[in-house]
Amino acid sequence: MKCLLLTLPVFLVLFQMFPVYRAGKACWTIRGHCRKNCKSGEEVKKPCNNGDYCCVPRLD
Repeated sequence: MKCLLLTLPVFLVLFQMFPVYRAGKACWTIRGHCRKNCKSGEEVKKPCNNGDYCCVPRLD
């Protein structure tokens, strides 16, 4: 039981660090996400392999 209680926080931290669990596929060195339409405040950097756009947060 102690082992389970110790590993749970480790997994929570790892999920916060890596975007693997997110719905969209990562692109542009993991800063962007492949989407059909970019959200406001994002810009298109390049097309993704599946035909979607690589949407990256705009740096103002």
